[in-house]
Amino acid sequence: MTRCLNETCTATAAVYTPVPLCTPCAIETALAVLPLALANALSDSRETETVAVAPDPVEPTERERAAITALRVTNSPITRRTVGQAIRSIGGSCSTDRANALSAWARTGSDLAIFDTPNP
Repeated sequence: MTRCLNETCTATAAVYTPVPLCTPCAIETALAVLPLALANALSDSRETETVAVAPDPVEPTERERAAITALRVTNSPITRRTVGQAIRSIGGSCSTDRANALSAWARTGSDLAIFDTPNP
């Protein structure tokens, strides 16, 4: 098989108006167009399925800050479980949802914001 000398094969591939192509050009065009079309379709389907909800801002208590600081000092992983255990170990109480929110807050470095500004 040889490439066709048809002028349409050198033009930009059009999805909306099909043009006659030789087999090699048709395969090449399909391989160039289909992955992008599939990626766009997948992206569109994910956008319609998920609803973005802004998380509530976390304002930790002093005890929660102390527990997270203790995890940082001991170089422990900051997870939902370790945050909850650290808070309970210093006499506090913490639900699973709260521990999850606090661990996400600490992993973003929000607890270190007090150290961002230089001392006067």
